[in-house]
Amino acid sequence: MLVSHDGFLVPLEDKYFRDNPDTIGFKHGGDMACVGYITNVIGKDAAPDSNNIFGTLQHMVNEIIRMLIPTKEDNLFIVHPIAMYYGH
Repeated sequence: MLVSHDGFLVPLEDKYFRDNPDTIGFKHGGDMACVGYITNVIGKDAAPDSNNIFGTLQHMVNEIIRMLIPTKEDNLFIVHPIAMYYGH
């Protein structure tokens, strides 16, 4: 996973990379740009679905994730990458 300080969480799956994602941070330095699409927003003010137990459980898990990820924003955006670019 890549986490940006401004609220973006990018899951990395090694089957889509030409390089090992575990060592990308060590091989490439500088800035990184990610092109992708947002698949989920874990919002600060999101209300749980009280009509079903799974909605309540999902809300609790989302709140724990949002509190554990160190970002400066209140919302956490899950981005699935299409392309990643490294610069200097």
